[in-house]
Amino acid sequence: MKPDTSILILESSSILYEGLVQLLQPAQHARKIKQVFSFQELEFGLDLHEESVVFINPHSVQYSPKEFQQLRSKYLKISLIAFCYMYVDPKVLSQFDAVITIQDSQEMINHTVSQVIQSKKGDQASQNLLLSDREIEVLQLLAQGYTNKQIADHLNISVHTVNTHRKNISQKTGIKSVSGLTIYAVTNNYVTIDQITLAH
Repeated sequence: MKPDTSILILESSSILYEGLVQLLQPAQHARKIKQVFSFQELEFGLDLHEESVVFINPHSVQYSPKEFQQLRSKYLKISLIAFCYMYVDPKVLSQFDAVITIQDSQEMINHTVSQVIQSKKGDQASQNLLLSDREIEVLQLLAQGYTNKQIADHLNISVHTVNTHRKNISQKTGIKSVSGLTIYAVTNNYVTIDQITLAH
């Protein structure tokens, strides 16, 4: 990320804001990190720093969908990252460039920020290329609620091989939980909400 890039965090909780600041500062992602409390204040900050990374509590989007869509269409150079600390509708999360959770490590959060910026700039291939075709197949089935045994049967591979693929997927994405991988699969268009709903 360029040193003059700004990070804006739309989050009313001082505890969550300060926690994010502590996690992000050592990586020296940005010249400035600022807390904002409304979409209006966020827009003002974006007018000053168009190429910004924006962390948003996704619950704000649920209450202000129109403002979020306007933000999305008006500022094409910004990178939007959802910061989740409780369950959020995957449809909402699919509108973000990336998702981090309160369980993510500092290394994973900083990796996510870097990946989003590089992807936005077109400096490297999309994150989708990180996973092999077989890993994508395993991820898709996992997101749809299949067990390791069912995935093995469906793909005609051993359970051990499924476990190996799952381990590789977790290492590449930095996500270990099934719910986290499901969100990742949705946000990266590996599966649709309908596919997940039909599977359950």
